[in-house]
Amino acid sequence: MAMLESLSSSRRSEANWQSTAPPCRAKDPARVVAYAFPRLLGRTPDSDSDTGTLTMPLSIKVQSVAHNALRTIGDDAQGTFMALCRASVGGSCTLGFVAPFSDTMFNTFQLKQFLVDLDEAAERAGLSDDQHALVQAIRDAAQEAIQKSGYLLIVGD
Repeated sequence: MAMLESLSSSRRSEANWQSTAPPCRAKDPARVVAYAFPRLLGRTPDSDSDTGTLTMPLSIKVQSVAHNALRTIGDDAQGTFMALCRASVGGSCTLGFVAPFSDTMFNTFQLKQFLVDLDEAAERAGLSDDQHALVQAIRDAAQEAIQKSGYLLIVGD
C-alpha cells in the first residue's frame, strides 16, 4: 500500500511539472524569425534590437580537401559581403543561401556558380574601391578553393 501511495504521489508531481513546463512550440513564429534571423528583417549588422547583441562580420575560409584551413578572409566592418548575400536572396543559387548566424560551405562545383553570382551581385551593388577589393579577395579565395579541389567555408556569427 505504501508503494502505491508513493507511486501516485510521484505521478502527481510529474503531472504538476508537465502543467508548468514551457510549451515546446513557439506561440509567435514571427518573433522566432525576428530573434533567429534579424538580418532577414532588415536589421543593421551592428545591432539586433530583439536580441540585444552585437553581430560579428563573416569569416571566409579556404579549406583543402581534408578541410584544413589554408587561409581566412574577414568581411569588412560594414558587412559588405553579407549585404551582397542578403540582396541576392531569391535571385541567386549560392549567395542567397549564405547564413549570417551559422556556417555555409561550398564545394568545387558550387563555387563555379558562386563566382558568377558574386560578379553579378557586385555589378548591381555599385561598390566603393575598398568594397571591390574585398569582393576580389573573396573571388580569389573561391578560385583557390576550386584549384585545390577544396571548399569555401563561410563562418557566421
